[in-house]
Amino acid sequence: MELHAGDGGDAVPRAAGWEAFQVNKGALCQKGATSTELLNPAVRLTSPLLRRTRDAELEPVSWDETLDAVAGRLASIAADRGPAAVGGPERVEAVCGVPVGDLREAARMFAGSGSGGGSSTRSSTGRSTGMVLTARGTEQQADGADAVNAWINLALAAGKAGRPYCGYGAITGQGNGQGGREHGQKADQLPGYRKITDPAAREHVAAVWGISPDALPGPGRPAVELLASCGTDIRALLVALVILACGVRPRVALARSAGLPVDRGILVDTSGRSLGDERIFAIGDCAEAVDRPAGALAALDDARRAAASILGSPPLPAAAAPLRLRTYGVPGADVAVLGRPRAEAAIQFIQFTDQRRRTRKVLALDGDVPVAAALVGDVGAAAALAQAIARPSAPAPRVPAALLTSGAGRGAGGFGSA
Repeated sequence: MELHAGDGGDAVPRAAGWEAFQVNKGALCQKGATSTELLNPAVRLTSPLLRRTRDAELEPVSWDETLDAVAGRLASIAADRGPAAVGGPERVEAVCGVPVGDLREAARMFAGSGSGGGSSTRSSTGRSTGMVLTARGTEQQADGADAVNAWINLALAAGKAGRPYCGYGAITGQGNGQGGREHGQKADQLPGYRKITDPAAREHVAAVWGISPDALPGPGRPAVELLASCGTDIRALLVALVILACGVRPRVALARSAGLPVDRGILVDTSGRSLGDERIFAIGDCAEAVDRPAGALAALDDARRAAASILGSPPLPAAAAPLRLRTYGVPGADVAVLGRPRAEAAIQFIQFTDQRRRTRKVLALDGDVPVAAALVGDVGAAAALAQAIARPSAPAPRVPAALLTSGAGRGAGGFGSA
């Protein structure tokens, strides 16, 4: 995106696409193309507005007068009807369980006036700054608009709006989702965010596509309802995507009802292809195959081999070593589990236990080669152990037990009694 200065000193800048950009050739979505229109001062507030009586007109006032009026009115309501009439932090504490003192301290820190040091971040003008930056969780809930408005109101009340390095914003994590919606790939929309039930929108899109508006379907089912209906009144589903899942226990009921062989996961071959239907692939922790490692790296390897099979490319080799690496944030203790010994191997174990530090470490050896390990309370040795287990053909360490002490000291501790 490029921003161009408008005509005249006070003109609104204009957004334009960068045609040299190879991905979209300068094409902008509707939101990006019209984003600078929000800067038009003719349709934006430039100062607080106050209605002095219920029937009076709004008039511009200073921030000081505004804050005095709000504080005075809240104090008057509390005096007449009790503190519960304005609630505030006390109600939040009752609903969320966050102590009132913590809420007030956080607000003071954000405003830059509390003892918590919130005023330590300042702009070049010397004024304290603060920004609320969230992902999509704030808005994607039943009362998302109210949650967003709460953040915006906090920024306004703290004087953190309309200034450099201040304000509220959300970072989208759904670039592909946004592009799909631009093209109408949503059950209740046509391209360009047009409602599929809007007669004017249906007529416009139908004219572009050269079809009758009556040929366009009505609103479809939301995704959750659609998937829940598979196998009942939904008897066929065209799928044009690959789902990768790791670190989860898969739900196999849908696959089982579709007649696919399942156990803990969907049973697949080395290419990720279902053993019951060669047209279906499963990768990640929703799949199960013989001698298949677990975790994100293994899931990515699954994806590479499945993609090669789908595209007709030469088969890719499987992962070089079936290494399992799991870390768990168990309350009070860090835990790491690495590797998986072969069932036929003659395994020997080396174990260190430190009751004072409440840690335990176990190393499994096939001869003198490390094949698996478990760490509780101190996972600092996980990196060195992972390298040793993943490369069984490398020279064995002279003192295998020394692997358990490498990087020691990182972890929360936490088993047994101190």
